Amino acid sequence: MDCPLYQQALRNPDQPFLESVTESLTYLEADTLASRYQTQVHGGQRIATLLPNSPHWVCFLFACLREQAILCPLNLRLPEARIQECCDFLGSLAVSDRQLGQAEKLLRELPKFGTEHSENRKVFPDKIATVLFTSGSSGTPKTVPHSLANHLASAKAANQQAPLDLGDRWLCPLPLYHVGGLAIVFRCVLAGATVVFPEAEASLSQSIENQRPTHLSLVPTQLFRLLRERPPTGLKRILLGGAPLPDSLLELCRTLGLPLATSYGMTETASQIAATPPGESVVGSGKILSHAEVKISDEDEILIRGESVSAKHLQADGWLHSGDKGRLEDGILFVEGRLDRQFISGGENIQPEQIETALMNLKGITQAVVIPVEDKDFGHRPKAFVDVDWKSEWELELRKTLPGYMIPIAYEKISESIGLKPKLM
Repeated sequence: MDCPLYQQALRNPDQPFLESVTESLTYLEADTLASRYQTQVHGGQRIATLLPNSPHWVCFLFACLREQAILCPLNLRLPEARIQECCDFLGSLAVSDRQLGQAEKLLRELPKFGTEHSENRKVFPDKIATVLFTSGSSGTPKTVPHSLANHLASAKAANQQAPLDLGDRWLCPLPLYHVGGLAIVFRCVLAGATVVFPEAEASLSQSIENQRPTHLSLVPTQLFRLLRERPPTGLKRILLGGAPLPDSLLELCRTLGLPLATSYGMTETASQIAATPPGESVVGSGKILSHAEVKISDEDEILIRGESVSAKHLQADGWLHSGDKGRLEDGILFVEGRLDRQFISGGENIQPEQIETALMNLKGITQAVVIPVEDKDFGHRPKAFVDVDWKSEWELELRKTLPGYMIPIAYEKISESIGLKPKLM
């Protein structure tokens, strides 16, 4: 099939596709730049990149798609030893060879609008296109390979539920080595919309004021911080994911009239498989999108299959076992937490996410993490980390919503965040 970027370059050549504070590329310009980059890419390569978000990054992605090279973006915050560990994992993929590209240097050296270019504008949907790494902030890295068909299925379903229009502008504060960032690129290229990259040093409120997006993807903590600075205006959709949505934040957004939508997805599903449709009230994680099927196992685990699911991660029964606990009610998905985080305290099952949500409903707390600590009498008890100094009066409020066995036995302050996950002291 023809490359989606090339299709948009033919239909809407002068429409802005990629914008940063220093550069703007139309669909035609981005297509031309991708053709230049193709001359430096060879089919079968695995190219591991260390690169911040930029218009050039996206053009290089499409160059790789056209040449059947596999792009493996790495987390810029990883230490050198972990980067090497991730690169070693690339050797397990069934393709011909591996190249570790220091992408910042690589893209600087490639010609922008020089004489060399490729005429090839074809892509191969069923071939592996990207490999993302997911393992949280610790543990052994896990590779998640996706075909272009996986990414496009996710984007098409998202756009079907919440259409993007020409002229829409999606601010992308999420890194492109994260599936949520990549998903924005594919949604926009299918719709002819614009991907907007915020200035690295600017606050979210400054980026919204200066760059005027219509769409925004955030995790709840980012939204909390944004509302503290300045409630945004002019937005059509604020898509939330990555963590539970506290009732206090939901009520604040309703009061402000913000176009909030919750979602659920994971790296293995190439982003969302459920989301709140436009114009509907936020309930749970939203409705299942058209490209996916979801069922709940006898152990309350969310099972998923569909066009966007990485084939590598399907179990023998044909379903992706998410590891998340949840339920379905009238087509709406409710996510209750990770099954592997659940622990037993004095014979009672505790889901840490339930305590975390109760903590974030307390005024002043925007981020909370609960972990089990060993206890000789109860087996384990909950301990909480929050993003502010703990106030003793908060425990009285907490006891109004949680049973006694869920009340944390200790509270500590979270240090600065790393990536999308908190670092515990």
